Amino acid sequence: MADRGPETTIPEVALRHALAVSAPRLVLTILYHPNLKRVGQRGELGKFKLGQVAELSRHSPLFTDPHVSANEAPLADRHISRQPIVFTRDRAGVAVSLPARGSSLHVDGQAVIGSHHLSRADLSRGVVLLLARRLVLLLKLAPVETGAEASRDSSFIGASSALDILRSEIGAVAATDAAVMLRGESGTGKELAAQAIHSSSARREQPLVAVNMAAIPAELAAAELFGVRKGAFTGADADKPGYFQQAAGGTLFLDEIGACPEPVQPLLLRALESGEVQRAGGRIETVDVRVVSATDASVEEQGFSAALLHRLAVVTLRVPPLRDRVEDVGLLFFHFLRELDCNAPAPLHQPQMDPVIHGQWAALVVDLARYRWPGNVRELRNFCQQIVLSTRAHGSLRVPQIIMDALHQDSVVAFAQRSEAYRVAAELPADEVIRVMEQADYEPARAARLLDVSRTALYKRLQGIEELRLANDVPAQEVREVYRQSEGQVQQAAATHRVSRPALLRRWRALELAPRAR
Repeated sequence: MADRGPETTIPEVALRHALAVSAPRLVLTILYHPNLKRVGQRGELGKFKLGQVAELSRHSPLFTDPHVSANEAPLADRHISRQPIVFTRDRAGVAVSLPARGSSLHVDGQAVIGSHHLSRADLSRGVVLLLARRLVLLLKLAPVETGAEASRDSSFIGASSALDILRSEIGAVAATDAAVMLRGESGTGKELAAQAIHSSSARREQPLVAVNMAAIPAELAAAELFGVRKGAFTGADADKPGYFQQAAGGTLFLDEIGACPEPVQPLLLRALESGEVQRAGGRIETVDVRVVSATDASVEEQGFSAALLHRLAVVTLRVPPLRDRVEDVGLLFFHFLRELDCNAPAPLHQPQMDPVIHGQWAALVVDLARYRWPGNVRELRNFCQQIVLSTRAHGSLRVPQIIMDALHQDSVVAFAQRSEAYRVAAELPADEVIRVMEQADYEPARAARLLDVSRTALYKRLQGIEELRLANDVPAQEVREVYRQSEGQVQQAAATHRVSRPALLRRWRALELAPRAR
């Protein structure tokens, strides 16, 4: 809980991060290859030095998994010319020259004839290269992570320099007990970053308790965070530990910290400064908890306590938006397709299939890489779910054409926007939410993933559905009665209450009720 000397560790964190990044280099990342195992591999055209020349062809450069040094290989596709495309550095950027014959190159969707020039701004942003209408690469001027301690967590999928830097930052800060604030847009994966910090720290064998501040009613926030002593108020018929006590020895993740009610902020500041918390109606107690918070909003503009903000953000890590890690679009795209349906897309397991089909997939990935993804990784996953749903009715062999038809041949934007608009939680029919909650055993986190909405949005939607409630909303008397009727069988009791088993178990512990084995 206590910072344990962050003033001495944070400069070390900054130094370790500074040593982890080299000078920018021109890096090629495979976004689409007929052999999907090659997607995400990287190759370098070298350092950005004036007058330097590099070549791209069937035989060079060598590509490899950025986290595995072995098994380097060229693109090795027979449709790619042996005659190289030449890249020459000049003062304004890079000049691209095609051989006299045999090469087909599109840059950001535009065909190149003879030569083309890429500015340094283009390269810093990243340009999408389509080779022979079947291989997609991203060319980007990017720093290269050079071996600083990285996070042990593998939840993040991607090979981008932005993600490599975040991994190194997580690995460095995890070695301290400093409070961390994660900043990032909605859908970027801030909770994954919190999990990585915890799993890479010395606290990894202890609890990680995740709390969505936006889902806690303001009048209950203090009791939920710090606990309640029996008899503190009407209805408090048992001692109830707060989230701080539940996370003792481990990590407490406070998501949507900007939603922390103003009256609770001084109590949270005291907990961060002294490690002391006080249950409602109880004594002051000391807890050892490392706090990680997250926000996608500017809390400074919401009248948030400056003193609390400084304590929460001893270290600030920024989780990059998807538009800043375009290198990861291909990996994420095919990962989500497999995750959502192990049979989709089946034809992509066949590198020798019809070149026209490969061309359609390559064209789709070009569009995906050029789209800005305002909803970030969550929006990309939503898009993949729409693809899977559209293919189930037609058969996987026709996947590419169906997708291209749905995209009106060239507009991923309209399709992705329709996908995102459909998944707005407030518009989800109550019967669909009830059905998915049942499918997810009433666990909101799982249901949110199945519905492709944020947990915050789902919590708000649940408040408007009478048939659904959270375990903490079930009256204590009802909990005790169902416990008696079920003879302490948590699965049976959870089904009766229509709440999640883990949440009901936590409620039982708070009421000093023990589950019984069958």
